[in-house]
Amino acid sequence: MILTGRWASVNGGPPILTAIDPEETDALRGLAHRRTVLEIGSAYGYSAILMAKAGARVTTVDPHAGENPGSLERLQDNIDAYRFRNRIDPIVATSQYALPELKRSGRRFDLVFVDGDHSTAACWHDATVGWELLRPGGHLACHDYQEASCPGVTEALDGIWPGGPDGLVGSLWIKQKEATDEAV
Repeated sequence: MILTGRWASVNGGPPILTAIDPEETDALRGLAHRRTVLEIGSAYGYSAILMAKAGARVTTVDPHAGENPGSLERLQDNIDAYRFRNRIDPIVATSQYALPELKRSGRRFDLVFVDGDHSTAACWHDATVGWELLRPGGHLACHDYQEASCPGVTEALDGIWPGGPDGLVGSLWIKQKEATDEAV
């Protein structure tokens, strides 16, 4: 959910409402460069378009169920405006449904970006199942870590990985999966 945000464009294209700040934008762009990406929580599509512009193939998961009014239509309009229908595949579903389906189908990703439901239970689910969907050497990035308005994100991530992230850019928590690591 975008509680507060800014209007930003990707390389001069149409502006899109986002809560991702410029420093986080740069980090996400670098992590996504020419990778396969799973994005959990797409809202209006800023981060998906940003990552597609960096050469990524992006699968988004979002139920578009009303937290951000009109988000599915705006996402589709923004994907069309940026001409990324061939690089962004939206899945309209909850992560609780879609992630296990992706896992069963054998899908794996180089980057999993979690910015969906910010409750502790949902973030815990998205981070742990997202981790299982990562290829060895891939990155898990979670937005809104240590944000006062999103305490569930911090609670979940600190509970799963008490040693903390490998990197932190603004509120973007980043952990790399070891080449031999298959479980949390």
